[in-house]
Amino acid sequence: MLRCVTLSLVTAVMLAAAMTAYPETVLAQTQHNCASRDAVTRFLNTLHAEHLSAVGLVNPQTVAEIYVSEQGTWTIVVTNVAGVSCLVLSGQDWQNVAKPEAKADNISR
Repeated sequence: MLRCVTLSLVTAVMLAAAMTAYPETVLAQTQHNCASRDAVTRFLNTLHAEHLSAVGLVNPQTVAEIYVSEQGTWTIVVTNVAGVSCLVLSGQDWQNVAKPEAKADNISR
């Protein structure tokens, strides 16, 4: 299962990178998975009760966002600077993991 998740995340990052390098080609191939960011967030909130849980910069032109519901469904979305968002990956049974505390010896360095 970990291998499957890792492979899926690698695919998501590759799509995000391709989306910024060759936006016309990728968007033409994934038109059914993409829309304005407002439309995508409205869709996720209305149909799946998912709300923004995490965000990260893929590169200067693209951000990745993770939407999660209280029922455990989740969706990874990538958005470019033009405001086009694409649904990349979704699943069930999302679990938040506590961030490990920094060790005291690492802080002093």
